[in-house]
Amino acid sequence: MITYLVDGAQYTLSYSSLREDWLKFTMMSDDDFMENLVPILHFACIVCYLKEVPGYIALSDQGVVHELVHLLHYGSGFDAPDATFDLRLERIRDTFNRWCCLA
Repeated sequence: MITYLVDGAQYTLSYSSLREDWLKFTMMSDDDFMENLVPILHFACIVCYLKEVPGYIALSDQGVVHELVHLLHYGSGFDAPDATFDLRLERIRDTFNRWCCLA
């Protein structure tokens, strides 16, 4: 177990449990992935924080956390002609797999 403090509050987590979650999320079908966006988004927040993923990779317009929020809000395949973002699920899952990977 890993224990850490944030603003005086103590949190604990298990790296092996996080790794199991990452494997579970990466092995999900697209439908299951979409149905589990809230826990996946929570996982991405924790992992990006712990891995010290730079904000521009996690939160920018094409950042992994930001893209997962887009999926949560719009769903996959959003293709409005004036949209400034690309919600192809395959691309977003690739980004998630790359930046939230735990060895």
